[in-house]
Amino acid sequence: MNTAIIWDRSDGTTSRESIAKVEKKLGVSFPDEYITIVMNYNGSCPTPCLYKIYGKETGNAYKKIFGYLIPYGLQDRPNFLEEYTVLKKMLPKNVIPFADDPGGDYICFDFRSSDEPKIVYADMEVAVHVDNCTRKERLSGEVEKMQEEALYDVADSFAEFIDNLF
Repeated sequence: MNTAIIWDRSDGTTSRESIAKVEKKLGVSFPDEYITIVMNYNGSCPTPCLYKIYGKETGNAYKKIFGYLIPYGLQDRPNFLEEYTVLKKMLPKNVIPFADDPGGDYICFDFRSSDEPKIVYADMEVAVHVDNCTRKERLSGEVEKMQEEALYDVADSFAEFIDNLF
C-alpha cells in the first residue's frame, strides 16, 4: 500500500472495537488496510488525494477528489452509522460509503459480489432515493437498476485504491 500518503486533519484515533461494532451491525468485514488507516487517522483526508473514474459510455477519465474518511465516534460530526443510515436508501444493498468528496459524492465499498470489496464512486446527483420511487419500481427491481447507474468502478480493492491516489 502507498506509504507516501500523508493523512491530514485527523480527528484523532478510533478503536478496533468501534469499527468492529459497525462491521457487526452491517454484516461485513472491512479490509485490514482500511481498518489500520481509520484507527490511526479517523476522519482525515489523504495527500495526494486525486483518483480517476471512467465514464460508462465514453470511457473518458475524470479526476475526483478524496475528501474525508467518514469518522467513527466523533461528537461534532455525523458518525459512520449515522451517515450510512441516511445514504443506504440511495445506494444498492451492500454498497457502503467510507469517504466523501467535496462535491457531496461518496467513495464506497462494494460488497455485492465478494467479501473482499471493490471500491466504487457514488454520484449522488444520479443516485435514486428509494422513498422517491413508485411501488411498482420497488417491486420490479427497477430501483436497483437506477441506483446502479450512480456507481462507477474505481479499484478492485482498498489497497489498490490507495496505491492509485495521485
